[in-house]
Amino acid sequence: IWTADKGFIETIKPGTQGLVVTWLRDDGPLARAGVHVNDIILSVDGTRLQRRFELLQKIRSEPPGSRFHLEIQKPGEEGIRETMLTTEKLEKIWEEVP
Repeated sequence: IWTADKGFIETIKPGTQGLVVTWLRDDGPLARAGVHVNDIILSVDGTRLQRRFELLQKIRSEPPGSRFHLEIQKPGEEGIRETMLTTEKLEKIWEEVP
């Protein structure tokens, strides 16, 4: 969160820690899981997140097709929503390039 601009940070509840989603592939795993740009990923499988590598390390430790429980918060809104992320092969991205 600390890398986001001041105006955006002001919409986030004080003390919130997590990863701000700044970009999504329209048909990618996070989009299919219902995650949106500016959502904050608070945790993966119960592990709180502070740095991007923590999320990447967790999902890359399992084979494609693995499922992960995410806790998500939308800035400016109360409550936390939960969703499941199903990973895919990284190579799939490159197969789609014309």
